[in-house]
Amino acid sequence: MATTKERAAAAGAKTPNDHAVKTEATSSDVTVEVRGFTLTFDPNDFDDDELLTGLDKGRPDEALMVVTGDDDDLVDKIAAELRNDPENLNGRGKLKRSALVQFIGEVMEAAGQGKS
Repeated sequence: MATTKERAAAAGAKTPNDHAVKTEATSSDVTVEVRGFTLTFDPNDFDDDELLTGLDKGRPDEALMVVTGDDDDLVDKIAAELRNDPENLNGRGKLKRSALVQFIGEVMEAAGQGKS
């Protein structure tokens, strides 16, 4: 004898939503726009002591790779845009490292990871 579940399935009944197989989001990526750049990344990647220590010491390279997905063209575009502001240049006309650190801080804040 068939069970009620088997008879319902044979009759074409749909599984109630509360009984359906649940799926979890596989990505926690966020998309933020900072200074005209749209960046999509997993903010959980910032939960990294070495990355944050490097950022605190003025080394934004790893954090920049997180938010750009290792896209060298995007990194170049961000640097070029930052160079457009004379405040971001040192006495020799070169991009200040602090300008990149500030940019990453703005990205983290926009993603809800930084201080507000």
